[in-house]
Amino acid sequence: MRTIQLGIQETSSIHLRWRTKLLTTLNSFRLATASESAGLFEQVVLELQALEAELPANDKAVTEIMQKFVNALVNLCKWIQCSLNGEPQSERFLNAAKGQAIIADESVPLVRFQNFADNSRQIITAIKAVSQFDDVKDVMATVARTSVPILCLMEDKDRWDAGSAREDELAKSKNEGPFVIKVMFDIERQPWSNQQILRAETLYDIHAKITVPKWPEGSDHLFIDYISTLSLEQYKLSPIRIDRPKNDNPTEFDKIGYAEFPVAQNLLSEPLVIRVRATFSSDSEDKLGIPATVIGYHQLRVKISDKTRTPLLSGYKAIDARIDEIVSEIWKSFPQIDSEHLGDFIAAISAIANYMGINLQQALYKQGTDVSERDFQKSLLYHLRMRLGEDVQEAPRQAGGPTDIKYRSVTIELKVEDKISDRQKMIDKYCPQLVQYSSGSGAQLGILCILDQTEKHNPPANPQNQILLMTPSVHGFPEAEVPYPTKIAAVVIDGKLRLPSSYSR
Repeated sequence: MRTIQLGIQETSSIHLRWRTKLLTTLNSFRLATASESAGLFEQVVLELQALEAELPANDKAVTEIMQKFVNALVNLCKWIQCSLNGEPQSERFLNAAKGQAIIADESVPLVRFQNFADNSRQIITAIKAVSQFDDVKDVMATVARTSVPILCLMEDKDRWDAGSAREDELAKSKNEGPFVIKVMFDIERQPWSNQQILRAETLYDIHAKITVPKWPEGSDHLFIDYISTLSLEQYKLSPIRIDRPKNDNPTEFDKIGYAEFPVAQNLLSEPLVIRVRATFSSDSEDKLGIPATVIGYHQLRVKISDKTRTPLLSGYKAIDARIDEIVSEIWKSFPQIDSEHLGDFIAAISAIANYMGINLQQALYKQGTDVSERDFQKSLLYHLRMRLGEDVQEAPRQAGGPTDIKYRSVTIELKVEDKISDRQKMIDKYCPQLVQYSSGSGAQLGILCILDQTEKHNPPANPQNQILLMTPSVHGFPEAEVPYPTKIAAVVIDGKLRLPSSYSR
């Protein structure tokens, strides 16, 4: 990938940040995470707009064209995401992207850099040709290969003339923008996880730390609010107001607010995305609405669950967060996966994770206790039937051999390991057997549950580390990507648990 070249005569970070962010987003682009790429591209557009204001008139065509291209990338990402979500009228985003390309074509003759003009026409052609998802990857690659010409910022003669520069003019220039603030959020005394799992109809305290490096001339307040495609009745987040300090010395401000979401989401819904918006304002009517770019938490991703009816929750907060990550990864990797099969998987892994949490809380498998696979299966089988009912089957035959447990469409293979403690080696040892069982029924998802009966020389790891999602190798596809892969969730339950006090002896 060639680096976009931008020569500048100032050290203002915004001139470096836009190109770095653009190349990083292009390089990391994946169809499954198109919505996240869209948000990053939108930030690039804002920074290009700020740069354009500082360029001489004969160079503005370059940034204008780049804005059209990046806006087209935003719309292509939205087209992909809406199509994957099965939303109606997703083609409108594809049409908008092609419209941006057509408008950019009108500005190409105004560019005085022939190489950039030629490259721009290649990008325009690539955008117009998009008809399927893979074409978007070609567009990203074409943009990444494009070199932006060296641009020089406008120079104010008086600004560099020490004899004519006045302190008041220099002070004023520092407050012309662009303005950038940093926002960080904590919830329940922990950093907001993107994505955060919250319960419906529950009021949460939110702590915000805001960094304001500089204030616009004449501004008196900074307002932070939130925007989303949701209706205002579906989320409540406290807006934040910061009054400008008298001497501008404080740059960090701590504020307390609250969050509440009245309605729970469907189990398989995508996380809600809420953008954070910042605006400077003044008590005088002619100084209103000066926007600021938000870095840090520029958007909040959240899943809303209802404990009375969703099987996602195992009852253990840390484990629930990991399950949600795994479900999201599966959903993005297999956008066409059968929802009933995925629902069976979620219910099964939640029940097993609940068993894991009980073991950590009550130490079901203590040091000095030998456990056979039969005993382990008997105990877990009883627990799963308590949670899931009669659909939990014991040792049905499948793919030419008996499995351990099956819940509806999901095979659950149980193992007891007393020699290998390395998690990856342990999982690699048993995963192929489960893949064959799952493939025998046409299932793409399976669960491997291992009781680790090795000696514990160190305390057990956080349970989030004990749930892994694997994509095992299969015969006939040694190098190529498998069109319909199998994913196995491996859950490791620690046995031979020592007393906590024993580690201090």
